[in-house]
Amino acid sequence: MIFVGTPDQLGILSGVDFQVPIANGKFVNLPLESEGDGIVQLALSPWNPNKVIMMVGGNSGDAIVKAGQAVSSGRIFIYENPTLAFVSNVQMLSETLPIVEDFIFENLGYVSETISGIGVNSQDYTFYVSKEQVLTKDGYIDLVYYHSGLLDYGVSSFTVELNGQVIASTPFSKESEQVITLRIKIPQGTLRFGENRLDVSASMLILPSCDVSGFSDPWFTVSNQSSVHLPLVTGASLAEPLLKDLKFFPELFVTHSDLGDIAFIFPKSDFASWKIAGKLAYSLGERFNPLIANLQAAYADDVPQDIHDTNSMIILGLANEVPFLAEFNDRLPAPFDLLNNTASERQMQVIYRIPNGVSVGYLQLMLSPFNAEKSILVVSGNDRDGLILAGNGLLQEELQSQLAGVFAVTNGTQVATGNASSPFSIVDDVVPGSIPINTTPVPDISRGAPAVERPVWLLPVIVISALSILGILGYVAVAAILKRSSRRIEAPEVGENVDKSDEDQK
Repeated sequence: MIFVGTPDQLGILSGVDFQVPIANGKFVNLPLESEGDGIVQLALSPWNPNKVIMMVGGNSGDAIVKAGQAVSSGRIFIYENPTLAFVSNVQMLSETLPIVEDFIFENLGYVSETISGIGVNSQDYTFYVSKEQVLTKDGYIDLVYYHSGLLDYGVSSFTVELNGQVIASTPFSKESEQVITLRIKIPQGTLRFGENRLDVSASMLILPSCDVSGFSDPWFTVSNQSSVHLPLVTGASLAEPLLKDLKFFPELFVTHSDLGDIAFIFPKSDFASWKIAGKLAYSLGERFNPLIANLQAAYADDVPQDIHDTNSMIILGLANEVPFLAEFNDRLPAPFDLLNNTASERQMQVIYRIPNGVSVGYLQLMLSPFNAEKSILVVSGNDRDGLILAGNGLLQEELQSQLAGVFAVTNGTQVATGNASSPFSIVDDVVPGSIPINTTPVPDISRGAPAVERPVWLLPVIVISALSILGILGYVAVAAILKRSSRRIEAPEVGENVDKSDEDQK
């Protein structure tokens, strides 16, 4: 088990044989210089000697955060004792980074790297990007490479990924045996502020041969003279909000490589919300793999001003247990009825009543009213079980793949989605037994141009035109009938003349 907190909150650990034990709500024998340090320590579980207890703690909230950030790095540095580490400080991503528009891999400290061996092998590169460069549209990578001539060019190739997204895939060829440069344009939205990871992965196979006496592994070399060009972005484009759509979660929330622009907001005593937040945090860390995670968290009744101003927020909990929602509830795609925790869908043309005892989860996405460059995602439900269903909508792949728009309702097996301007309710798509309680169209729901009145002359013109067409069709039909009748009358006379002519010839 992993315990996180201060010693006065973790009295249960007083019987654990830590190097810095806990007694009477305090650390025992803690060095004076480590009073403000984060403390990470391990011990065998007193309840099961086959298990291990980890404590991530300290004497204050700041100390706990330092210990937690050290653990998030996955590389805890130890000295004499392998079960104890003191964390005096953690250097997080600076709010400003130097702007370097052009650099080569050699400037980053890399030598020319050779990937060898049959099969798939890869090489990683790391570089940093400032806020002024993140949204560049003209960035590119000039990859300088060459390779062995032993490759089977029909099946051998390499792929380039930037922050986990494929940006290029190229086959090897006879021409690329010599030094060659491939220019790869960087798609907008792929870069992140801070650390960026470039992965070059080669799949190499050789031509089959019976002669193995001179066998040699194929190889592929990426030169350290490969370069990156990241021009600055200036003007209004820096503040352009990203497209807000649930199908882009979590990418639309991740603009910092350390996840430091994301904050979780939840009620103090709602374990379900804490559990969902923990799973989402784990999922973000697994997917984006920051060097050190810098996620923020706050209670729903006390959200610090700096989180208001600088963070995208994931808000979890029942609506009536999240006081922070009151600040912008009326701006949500489907504002909550705080009496029963249901999304009111007041702008919908048809509103459905959810039957008693039926749980549904809600996901709502909007631009932050505090910072137009940030987003707010509300994870809620009409009851505690509904809240868990909403969390599953973000965590379970079969549900997440169905997300779209800015408002979603789920019953745990289905997801119905809608846009903020949709005139129709989406509740009935997933809630059995839903009852429509309002079928009166909402005026101006389309927000389009006002309807144009029909001219008084339009109807007579249509009637006259229709009669004229009918008259023409009737005339044509009568003429065709008369023509056919005249042909039938003339046909026998022609036959008689032919017969008489034949008798005369005889």
